[in-house]
Amino acid sequence: MVIEPHSEIRVYLSLEALSHAAAEEFSRCASEAIAARNRFAVALSGGNSPRLLYELLASDYAEKIDWSRVHFFWGDERYVPHDNPQSNYRMAKEAMLDALNIPAANIHPMPTHFADPNEAAREYEHTVRNFFLKRPAQLDLILLGIGTDGHTASLFPGTAALGEKQAWVTAVHANVKPPIRLSLTLPFLNSARNIFSIASGEEKRKVVETMLEHPEEAQQHFPAALVRTNGRLILFLDKKARGERKVG
Repeated sequence: MVIEPHSEIRVYLSLEALSHAAAEEFSRCASEAIAARNRFAVALSGGNSPRLLYELLASDYAEKIDWSRVHFFWGDERYVPHDNPQSNYRMAKEAMLDALNIPAANIHPMPTHFADPNEAAREYEHTVRNFFLKRPAQLDLILLGIGTDGHTASLFPGTAALGEKQAWVTAVHANVKPPIRLSLTLPFLNSARNIFSIASGEEKRKVVETMLEHPEEAQQHFPAALVRTNGRLILFLDKKARGERKVG
């Protein structure tokens, strides 16, 4: 992650405080995008950290955002059925989408029913390209996490996906469970207008510290350190992930 003038690092006392702040920024991005382009395209992340954010959006922001103009994509997905407990789509559906009654046409989950995950990646890229057919191919917001191994989305250290330069979506095979994933690639991730990268918990501290204090080293080992954008990047951290630093 390259911390540039248009990047921000925000540290909060708890995941709850972080989630409230991220929800407010999500709402701001949505309002700006809808005013400018009449729709808001966001890619969601999985894992544990964003669940509270999704729940807050479904409750506190149910009447503050024009959800009929919000389109949901996913930054990555585990290659499991959508009703599997490990599914990123299922988590977002249960935490947020069902409560908001989002139009079905606005929800664009990654397909996981193809026998060949490479075919699924190509199908999802086709879906994304069609969505941006007559507009610049930029998501308004991408939500990302940071793994204890420095992965982000499903871009894991040492995987071939990190070298992808052309495709927007790729199948990933990694030494994780489940081992097959789909992920947006770095070129497409980094084209976003806004990126929120969220890290919570003491187990993330080493990776976060390396990314912020030794960025060149981090870029050699951690895919999360390769995230950058010409738009706006906000790194949302709780105190445990950042360590004993000033809390905003």
